[in-house]
Amino acid sequence: MTQSGKSVEKTQKADSEDNHKKLFFQKLTSLNALACQFASSDLIAGDKMSQSALKALCTDGALQEMIAAQMLSIHNLQQLSMVMANKTMGSEFNQYFVNSAVKLSNAFTQQASLLSKLQGSIGQRILVEHVEIHDGGQAVVGNVSKTGGSG
Repeated sequence: MTQSGKSVEKTQKADSEDNHKKLFFQKLTSLNALACQFASSDLIAGDKMSQSALKALCTDGALQEMIAAQMLSIHNLQQLSMVMANKTMGSEFNQYFVNSAVKLSNAFTQQASLLSKLQGSIGQRILVEHVEIHDGGQAVVGNVSKTGGSG
């Protein structure tokens, strides 16, 4: 195969992957629009609302997009549960809706934490406040970072 043939093949493969990603995102936003009841009257408007909500969460990649879609659905259900809890004050269903809202809030918090980890916005920081160096010991003081290379 010639060099130009390999280049065309790579371009076609990249285009195919882009198409798969676009189709995945379209399906994800359509399902999210339905789950969040964004599409109650107009599917296209619901898809646009879902897409803008997902973009607001700054997702990068399919896994982050799926978690963000779940977060939106969970948030919507939590809000509806609170509305229903407020409407059923004094009824036997009130506790059911309050419990549902609390559970959904916990699920949302866990999902938000996971998304934040995947996006790399939660870093680990270690602060050493006290170091003892005994006779014959050695220490390095300052910023230490590991870079690539052998050794």
